[in-house]
Amino acid sequence: MTPIRLCLEARCPNPATARGRCDAHRKTLERDRSRARRADARERNRMYASKRWALFRRRKLYMNPICELCDQALATEVHHKVAMEDGGAPYSFANVVSTCKPCHSRETRREVLARAEQGVREGIL
Repeated sequence: MTPIRLCLEARCPNPATARGRCDAHRKTLERDRSRARRADARERNRMYASKRWALFRRRKLYMNPICELCDQALATEVHHKVAMEDGGAPYSFANVVSTCKPCHSRETRREVLARAEQGVREGIL
């Protein structure tokens, strides 16, 4: 017979089901975590939903219709050279390049991995 583990929440007498918490506390924790993630994403994506960004993006793609990273495909996306999280200017033509989808995905992934690696080195993550 396996021992019954109790919920990790203080003074909760219910048995733990998943990840160390009872169903009631697990659902509450997940709901709060999801709400916080959605609020962060909404704030981060607010600029990309603006009319100003749509017009800026359209103008950049009109000025440079070919991917500036591979010079082989039609550009469909705009990539910030210096990410806004790192202090890059969101509406500066000097800070953006027209890219195709594969190049944009590759560059974004490279930046995310570099930021994560830097966070590990600095002891943040």
